[in-house]
Amino acid sequence: MIGLIGRPLSGKTTLARDLSRIFGWVYFSPGDLVRERRLDLDDIAKHGYSVAWNEVIIETVRKLPAKSIMDGYPRNMSQVSTLKDLKAAVVWLDVDIYTCLQRLARRPPRDDDEIVLARMAKFDEFLKQCKIVGWRFERATTHEQAFRICCGIVLLQEGNRTIS
Repeated sequence: MIGLIGRPLSGKTTLARDLSRIFGWVYFSPGDLVRERRLDLDDIAKHGYSVAWNEVIIETVRKLPAKSIMDGYPRNMSQVSTLKDLKAAVVWLDVDIYTCLQRLARRPPRDDDEIVLARMAKFDEFLKQCKIVGWRFERATTHEQAFRICCGIVLLQEGNRTIS
């Protein structure tokens, strides 16, 4: 099980979907689950998940197969605790905020631009909390580096096999 974390527009979704496709692992996105259930994205972006909604996400993750890639998970300390229990690896796609803002500026203006900015601030808060408690995770500064780290994790979990 691998969790991918990073700011919005850091490339987590692209990486998670690529890894899922290449290795045949399950792709899971809490964001997709939120959209599927039509929850208030503005409220979640500004205030974080409610306790009840956070529990739904955690229970969903607990039911995932060991061969899962989680896009944007964990997002808070209770989710970190769950991943520790599951002995999942976590890779931080550390794309600087300026690159993320450039990506935001290049896309057509959308209603959710303010939400994206709020989520960036939320992620930075989460990262500070992780550092305070000394939680360790793999750090990658490029998509390619993150891909190599994840491939290594997959190969360790599956044993040596040929990557197609």
